[in-house]
Amino acid sequence: MVSARITSSDIFPADTANGITTDDAAILAQAAEISPHLSWLFRQHGEDLAVIRNGGSEDILRAAKAQLNTAITAAEDDAGLMAAIRQYRSRINHLVAVTDLTGGADIHQHMAWLTMAAETALRTLADALAGDETTRQNWFILALGKLGAKELNYSSDIDLIVITLNDHDDYDAAKKYVRLTRQITSLMSQPTKDGLGWRVDLRLRPDPGATPVAIQRDAALSYYESLARTWERAAFIRARPVAGNLAAGQAFLDDLKPFIWRRYLDYTVLDDLKIMLRREARPDDLLGYNIKNGIGGIRSIEFFVHAQQLIAGGREAELRVTSTPAALKQLAQNDWISPEFSESLTSAYALWRRLEHRLQMIGDAQTHQMPKSEEAFRAIATLCGHDDPELFRQHLMTLGDEVITATKGLLERLSGQNQPAEDDLPYISEDIAASHERLEKLGFTNPQAITSTCDGWLAGRIAATRSPRSRDLLAKLLPRLLLKFAEQESPDTGFVAFAQLVERLPAGLQLFALIDSHDDIAEMIVDIVSSAPVLAQQISRYPMLADALLYQSFWQVEENWPEREAELTRLLDELPFYEDQLSALRRQCREWQFRTSAQLLRGGIDGARAGLQYTAIADVIIRCALPVVTREMTRRFGQITGGGIAIYALGRCGAQEMTLTSDLDLVFIFDIPPDSQSEGGARSLMGSQYYSRFGQELINALSSPTAEGKCFEVDMRLRPSGNKGPVAIHIDGFEHYQRNDAWTWEHMALIKSRFIGGVNPDAITTRMEALVPAVVKSLRDTATLIDDVAAMQSRLKAAAPAMSARDLRGRDGGIMDIDFLTQMMQMSPDAQDLPITRRALDAVPLLRNHGALTDDEAETLTSAIITYTELIQWMRLTGVRTQAVETPEIPLPPSVQRRFGKTSFQQLDDELDQVADPISAIVKKYVCKDSKKA
Repeated sequence: MVSARITSSDIFPADTANGITTDDAAILAQAAEISPHLSWLFRQHGEDLAVIRNGGSEDILRAAKAQLNTAITAAEDDAGLMAAIRQYRSRINHLVAVTDLTGGADIHQHMAWLTMAAETALRTLADALAGDETTRQNWFILALGKLGAKELNYSSDIDLIVITLNDHDDYDAAKKYVRLTRQITSLMSQPTKDGLGWRVDLRLRPDPGATPVAIQRDAALSYYESLARTWERAAFIRARPVAGNLAAGQAFLDDLKPFIWRRYLDYTVLDDLKIMLRREARPDDLLGYNIKNGIGGIRSIEFFVHAQQLIAGGREAELRVTSTPAALKQLAQNDWISPEFSESLTSAYALWRRLEHRLQMIGDAQTHQMPKSEEAFRAIATLCGHDDPELFRQHLMTLGDEVITATKGLLERLSGQNQPAEDDLPYISEDIAASHERLEKLGFTNPQAITSTCDGWLAGRIAATRSPRSRDLLAKLLPRLLLKFAEQESPDTGFVAFAQLVERLPAGLQLFALIDSHDDIAEMIVDIVSSAPVLAQQISRYPMLADALLYQSFWQVEENWPEREAELTRLLDELPFYEDQLSALRRQCREWQFRTSAQLLRGGIDGARAGLQYTAIADVIIRCALPVVTREMTRRFGQITGGGIAIYALGRCGAQEMTLTSDLDLVFIFDIPPDSQSEGGARSLMGSQYYSRFGQELINALSSPTAEGKCFEVDMRLRPSGNKGPVAIHIDGFEHYQRNDAWTWEHMALIKSRFIGGVNPDAITTRMEALVPAVVKSLRDTATLIDDVAAMQSRLKAAAPAMSARDLRGRDGGIMDIDFLTQMMQMSPDAQDLPITRRALDAVPLLRNHGALTDDEAETLTSAIITYTELIQWMRLTGVRTQAVETPEIPLPPSVQRRFGKTSFQQLDDELDQVADPISAIVKKYVCKDSKKA
């Protein structure tokens, strides 16, 4: 009976529980009978057997390396060099064979030893042939494949790329390195009486049919950045420098990171990945089965890993590891695969690799193929410790099945096997009449318009379908998408929104390929275009935003904003130019906002949490922009010794209730020594002028439009001078104004003030911490306070009358009324002992406990605040207008219908009236009480 999970003892039963065999001599003798190579190896290095048995493996490794160095130094010709290399390799292989057969070390240790041996031999030989230090420093050798991953097998080739640092026109140097490369290849690869060295494979270099064996660095870089194919990207996952100028080699790989690890996956490569993931069939009897290339074998695991590394490694740097077991562990930690599949594949990988070594030990040949005859199959079973070849066969079949089970989900996803049957497809261009009939049955009311639009797209009449590849992809996608739109409340409306997105795209290939490869993302795109036009517009302008939907982390509610801030700061520090830094700020802001919006749209967070996240994004972007602006100001105008500036948010940002479309209400407050001016820049400015320029530069950094858009609009109207006067104000002037000249409504606005960040801000924040409660809680005449609030409320509503019941801020009983009420009550002489709270939701329970509100009033206010908070987020996200609609019964966006249980604008308006009327009554009760205008 075969066990559910194949273990080492199933494939290699001679191993005991502690990994040491019971009869070393018998096992080695049996192996020597099966393998002439092992018989020869045991004779050559028999003196090492006792050392191995006594735990001296590391002693053998050190002695072999020393012997290699001595022999290469003493070698007088090529024959001497080849003998040194082969004797070194055979001694290491002897150590690996004995400790594998006797259980003295595991497969991971063996791969490490074999890798170390090949790398040592290569580096020692390369340095010896190069001769002088200049020659050594002007080239480097990259290892790829198993050597690059430090997972070399027993009889493996070594995949190398040789890169030179000479100038393009230095032909003598180019010839020299070509000669050295050919010499290394010959000395490492040729068989001699001492056996084999390492077969060198140089075919992974750029365009091997047309390029020299040693390629110039810039030429190689140019190729990889412009012409390289997907398999070459996958190959470089495991690349590392092993000889020559190692620092230059690492710098070259660092330059290639954008090519290998693309932040936005080029989803057009998925067809290439599908090809890479295809495996050879497996014979039922396993005779001739290729354990490397066959389905369920080594490559099934490796390419399963590589495909996901290529997909996610651009964003998740933790996945950029060369080792297959390490990558499997990290994929599980990053939620790309389950821990169970990670463990299963790691175990299977180790077992296949160990079997690979046994196959190669028979003839010291780089084979991965199981024997083709039953006799030879019995021999390999015996070499693995099996008396029963049939049980051995069953265990191998089960091992392969485990791999197939663990990897098939990715294969199916990339192979597009979950497609609807052709009979279900609603759009087939060559049969228009049938297409119209199917579309009508699915609920579309204007199928002629849909087929006409689609025909135009597929004829290449829009920018998104100019290329044949994009047209092919869209033709493949349209039937599936139309089925999804048919599931919406209004299929035609959804399709029209999708059409607007498609026709705004500058190019369609990337987005079409992404949707084609991921059905869940197709559903999300349908939801977005049907319900969230703001997001659809963003995707149409920046299609790579949709790429983020693929990542597990995208759907996780962000908790660690300090870590995100640190990551963005590091990214900005690495960019050399100011404009690049501003573009990076905009990209990151857009991605975070898109992520928050998508989570809200899909129900992952509620409106209150969305407000916190939108605000956290603004905070991080401002704080990360500050050092960028500071460096630019220092470059242009120097610095002010002893000066500082603090940025305060008010309004929705101050209260941490921002929406997707919120502006930033900011105040810049600075402090400087008397008569100070900047020093050290190209131009000097007086202190007040310097910080006003600093504030304006920060505003520009956040709000000036670039090719990447803008982060936020900035509103400065809440500063003492409004939109007029200097951008930044001295702390002395700010304090004097607030204590002596500010209006009541300005003190109300100050309740929401919140420090975000600054440069040397401590002296300012200390004074502000004292100032805000002092002015907010200053003793006032109650009637005058109520009168001021009532007057301000009337003025604002007269200037901007509510446009509909959905004008949540300006309508009677809306957000502004609640804010004014709770702020007024906090400023009342009766509330001197109450803490200041920025959010009305937090103020209401404090005011109830204080006796300023009744229990019923507090409950009514709290319920309304929660409703408004949720609805205003959804309105901003989905584009539900505050203006009155001509036809009240027109349907709401599908996502709003699902969230609030209302189908039409009329139903929503009626519900809001029921919420607002009691709020209006409460506000009138308190705002009019004791008022001179009452």
